[in-house]
Amino acid sequence: MSLGNFYRRKKNPWIGSILVVLFGPLGFLYHSWKSAMAVFVIVLLWVIFLRGTSLDLTENAWPRYTVLLLLAIVAWLQIRGEHS
Repeated sequence: MSLGNFYRRKKNPWIGSILVVLFGPLGFLYHSWKSAMAVFVIVLLWVIFLRGTSLDLTENAWPRYTVLLLLAIVAWLQIRGEHS
C-alpha cells in the first residue's frame, strides 16, 4: 500500500484520538501529515514563548495533559468531519 492510498482511505476517529494522546502532535500523522506539521509548529511555539510561565508544557503537568486532551478532541473532530 502506498502512502497516498493510506491517506485516502477512511480512518477511525477514536484511533486518531488515542494516537494523539500517546504520541502528541505526531499522532496527527494518522490523519494527515499537513495537520501533524501544523500542530507540531504550534506546540513548538507554545513551548518556546511560554517557557517559565504557569503554562509551560515542559515543567507543569496540568497544561501538558490539558493540551493533549484538546489535541485529541481536535483530531477526533477533524477525522469525523472529513468522513461524514
